[in-house]
Amino acid sequence: MWSVRVAVGILIALQAAAGPSAIRPTVAVWYRGAPAGVPRLDDLAALRAFGFTTVSWPIELKKGEPDLRRFAGIVGLAVDVRDPAPPLTAERALSPTGRVDLHVDTVSAADVPALVWRAVAHGARIIAFDPGAGSEAGWTTATGEPAPWVASAREIARQFTFNESLIETLRPGPRVVLPSGAPSGLDVVLLAGDRSWVMIATNTSRERIR
Repeated sequence: MWSVRVAVGILIALQAAAGPSAIRPTVAVWYRGAPAGVPRLDDLAALRAFGFTTVSWPIELKKGEPDLRRFAGIVGLAVDVRDPAPPLTAERALSPTGRVDLHVDTVSAADVPALVWRAVAHGARIIAFDPGAGSEAGWTTATGEPAPWVASAREIARQFTFNESLIETLRPGPRVVLPSGAPSGLDVVLLAGDRSWVMIATNTSRERIR
């Protein structure tokens, strides 16, 4: 018996998968400038130093986009300009769009992996962490240390980088039938990859599961 937050298993299969997804697996951080609409090179350099490779920018802040792209090019960040999505929740993670936004002020750092991998299991491929408006205050503490969510986001970003080709090929596999009485917070998905199966199990409840 164990308390599952997130588990990812890979099983070798015999059939090749279909072609890769049209969306490249990406972990991004929302940025709005300081003040809003005015990007700062130092902010983007700090995000790059944390290990992130993509920054999301609201499409409504068009005036600041040219400077954002110029600064992002200097520090080596890709830019994803779009409208924000509704905050990711355990329920929304069951039917996400290709892009999802995780508001870090509404989710504990311990719950981040389960929430993100559940969204990935159901089709999300771009995960954007949203620290809210403002500058570096969203990703550092008052003492200048990385905020608690940063470590979880960086680890997920590394997993996306290492397993990019695998995640791109994933498509829905056979439905997993859970035993009677399983907690409502448990979700188990079997995905088909390139000559492999990937099982992603997440538990957003506090119940122990056999």
